Amino acid sequence: MNHPNIIKAYEVVNTLKEARFICGLTEGQNLSRYILAGERFSEKQLATLIYSLLKGIQYIHNNGIVHRDLKPENIMLKISEGTVHAKITDFGLSRVILPRDLLIEQSGTLLFMAPEILLKYGYGQEVDLWSLGITLYYVLTRDYPFETNDKMNIKEILNYDAQKDERLDKVSIQGGNLLYNRYSEGYSDEIVGKRSKEENYSC
Repeated sequence: MNHPNIIKAYEVVNTLKEARFICGLTEGQNLSRYILAGERFSEKQLATLIYSLLKGIQYIHNNGIVHRDLKPENIMLKISEGTVHAKITDFGLSRVILPRDLLIEQSGTLLFMAPEILLKYGYGQEVDLWSLGITLYYVLTRDYPFETNDKMNIKEILNYDAQKDERLDKVSIQGGNLLYNRYSEGYSDEIVGKRSKEENYSC
C-alpha cells in the first residue's frame, strides 16, 4: 500500500504463529493521546483530519481491504501550520475481501464494532465507516455514544438516535449534521464523503 494517509509497510515477515509488519516511521502521536491530553481541534484542523481519514479509508477499500479496527489509538497525527495530517495504522486485524463477499468472525475493538459484527450477520467494508463515526463522535464530544462495558447492548446501538443525544448539543451544527447523517442514511464511502463536503468538512 502506498498512500499518504496509510502507514507504509515495507515488508511482511511470516512466522509459525504470526505475521510481522515492518513499517515506516510515523512522527507525532496517536489521536487517543491527543484527546486525553485535553487538546482540541480548530474547525480547519477538524476538516483536514476528517478528509485525511476518508481518503485513507477510500484507498484501502478500493484495494479490497477492510481494516476492522479503526479507532483513535490506530490513527497517528502530525499537526503543522494549522492542519492535521492523519495516517491509519495497525492492519493486524485487516482482511482482503472480494466484492459481494461477507466476513462473519467477530474481530476488532468492542466499542467500535458495527452492529453487523456483533450480530454475526455477515459484513463487509462498511464496518470501517461505522468505526469512523464512533471515532468522530469521540473527537467531538470526548465521550462515546454507548456504554463502555464488556458486553455491548445491541438494542441500545440499534435504537440510537443522534437527534436525541444531548451530548451533541454542544457540537457545531456541521459536526452534528455529519454524525446524524452518518447514522441515519446508512454508511457508504460515497454517502459519508458527500455529506462531509456538504458540511464543509473537506479541503
